[in-house]
Amino acid sequence: MVPRILSCYHHRLKGKKTIYSNTIVEYEDLHYQYCKKLKNEFLRRDLDRGKFGIGYLMNHTDSMESQLSKIEKSLNEIKMQLVLQVDPAFKFFK
Repeated sequence: MVPRILSCYHHRLKGKKTIYSNTIVEYEDLHYQYCKKLKNEFLRRDLDRGKFGIGYLMNHTDSMESQLSKIEKSLNEIKMQLVLQVDPAFKFFK
């Protein structure tokens, strides 16, 4: 671990694309495309070798994140229903 801060990073808001734009913000579509290409390449490498590896993990994590997101949404809805049963006036204060 590095004992001191070496740099800071700031995301500029989306706007006009310039040389000063953050690529993660202005070129989000390219990041997505390259991420998919890399995941695909690593997965194919795993399949060629006939074993699970980083490609499988990279692709499986997306599926897990999607499932966890759905579970979290459902839990939040259940929580809100329970809160409203205890205090029906709560919906006016959120």
